[in-house]
Amino acid sequence: MLELVDKLDLGSSVLWTWGFDFPPGHQLNCRGSADKLLTTTAVIPPSSSFGSQVKGAITNIAISLGTILTLLVLFEVYLWIRYEREYERLEARYEDHERCTRRARDPALIYEFIPNKCGFNSSGFADIDHALEKTSFRILLIGDSVAQGNGVARDKRFGNVLAKHFNATPELSEVEIINLARGGYSTSQKLIVLQQMGFAYDPDLILWSYVLNDPAHPLFHDANGELGRYFYRPRWRGLHYLEKKLFEARENSKHDHCGTEFHRILHCAYRDQVATHIRQLGALSRERAIPVMFIIHPIFEENRNWENYGQSAIHEDLRQMAESAGMRVVDLIEAFRGVATEKLTQQHKPWFDPWHPNELGHRLIADHLFKELQNLELDVLR
Repeated sequence: MLELVDKLDLGSSVLWTWGFDFPPGHQLNCRGSADKLLTTTAVIPPSSSFGSQVKGAITNIAISLGTILTLLVLFEVYLWIRYEREYERLEARYEDHERCTRRARDPALIYEFIPNKCGFNSSGFADIDHALEKTSFRILLIGDSVAQGNGVARDKRFGNVLAKHFNATPELSEVEIINLARGGYSTSQKLIVLQQMGFAYDPDLILWSYVLNDPAHPLFHDANGELGRYFYRPRWRGLHYLEKKLFEARENSKHDHCGTEFHRILHCAYRDQVATHIRQLGALSRERAIPVMFIIHPIFEENRNWENYGQSAIHEDLRQMAESAGMRVVDLIEAFRGVATEKLTQQHKPWFDPWHPNELGHRLIADHLFKELQNLELDVLR
């Protein structure tokens, strides 16, 4: 295409600059006056030169892509060796212990307890076996190691003590409590247990045991004693490593706003996720027409009493979420009020256990839940 690029008035004559559109790398310029053509310049590289440039560019791109691919493969091999060494370390750590866990059939659960081993029933839970057919009022207990009763004899765990309270009261119907709690599980995993296994028992009531470390990520936080890291085998370790680093960067960016205390940062940084899970639980309750009692477990704070408990704001936020989702809320801080923390927590010196109540703590929980349940209009209490 011929295009007038510039025009210069030289008095008796006019000088024009013309440009012609050619393919990239080609140019033709003509300069002339009104009566004669002054100069004509053409730059048209040979087609062979243009082809060589294209071929060179393609070669450079191929070399760059090959280099990147080689580096990625080497990084993947490095991470594979590093991960295998970590698995070997964990194997050595537990080689003298009875193996009680295995990789879960559902990858989202990551791990599960081996049925009929280490005191677990045929379904891999810390309870007796229960038939699917219902013959009495049935309560389902969902939770983690606190509801499972880690460190406490089975008959002293609050689920079992609560069942005894019901069945020792003549005017109340017989009650069966099924414990589907599993140590180390986060809320996302507990929702899977409820849907895949819990509803099969046709419960009349669900007790949802919530501990303040429940928002913990099953892989990137260590709330399950490294079981998540041991049993999860990523297909691509490089992608898993990148995901972990992005997760840590997002969490670290929340410190200025959320603080550094573990439970506060969990609730603050992952509040949207907590709210989503609670809404999902409420929706399941409505769909199935099964009431849910949302139980908030306080943590035990060393050298603090319940009057200056540091997590009250989290409890209140959880209460509002659960009530908005249509659930009855029980805050167990009321069960412990007036009792010193050191009398309630399990002793693992020199480590202070902020989560697991001892036998006294479990009994106080059962007593408080029994009182709260009598305020519900359930068939078993009529």
